[in-house]
Amino acid sequence: MSPCIQLPYGVLCTFNDGVNHKIVVRGIYYYFEFSEMFGPSRTLRNGELSKRDMPLYVYDAISLWCEQGNRLDDEGCCIWDKPPDPLAGAIHIGGRYWYLPAPAEREA
Repeated sequence: MSPCIQLPYGVLCTFNDGVNHKIVVRGIYYYFEFSEMFGPSRTLRNGELSKRDMPLYVYDAISLWCEQGNRLDDEGCCIWDKPPDPLAGAIHIGGRYWYLPAPAEREA
């Protein structure tokens, strides 16, 4: 898809990269075009813009993909890694209180 589209009343420029990317989130493939200025736009498999929006967790995955260097695998699918859980190794004390032991205590 071209970054500029001729419309009856003028020209619409989306400033996207023109590549139909795909990303797997929660086991589902999502297709999108990416613009450095405006972010992702959901597309269909054939590259046409979708009328439906993506869930917020997909936008989170695309943000991580951008922060991690826009890596692609051999099939052109976006590679992204989940961030580590900040509460990994924490001990729930009660209510909304958690105890995060020092790294030396966690390894023991």
